[in-house]
Amino acid sequence: MDVVVDANIIFSILIKKGFNNKILVEKDINMYSPTFLREEILEHYTEILSKTHRTYEEFLDVLDELMDSITFVEIDACEIECSDVDDAPYIALALQLNIPIWSEDKDLKKSVTVKVYNTKELSVQ
Repeated sequence: MDVVVDANIIFSILIKKGFNNKILVEKDINMYSPTFLREEILEHYTEILSKTHRTYEEFLDVLDELMDSITFVEIDACEIECSDVDDAPYIALALQLNIPIWSEDKDLKKSVTVKVYNTKELSVQ
């Protein structure tokens, strides 16, 4: 299944082993994201690392694997109107690719015209 993946999903995968990791393997998820997600992860790298129970080496392995499994797409202009300006590139990419978004952001789910699945919903797709 193809999805635009939101930063909160990636952060949760990096922080702990859990259901999101399992979904990636079981559902054969193809993830797409605006290129700024890579920068956002690097900006919050130390914060994410401080919250994980993984060893530093495990964390780096997961980070490398995630970076390799996400197709990053450059979004030139985002004129999508939504309640959170940070969500606009995800919405624009989902519209461009005609695929849903995977996110735990409840406000995003309420405010867009594209389909947004949370982890639980994605697990039953």
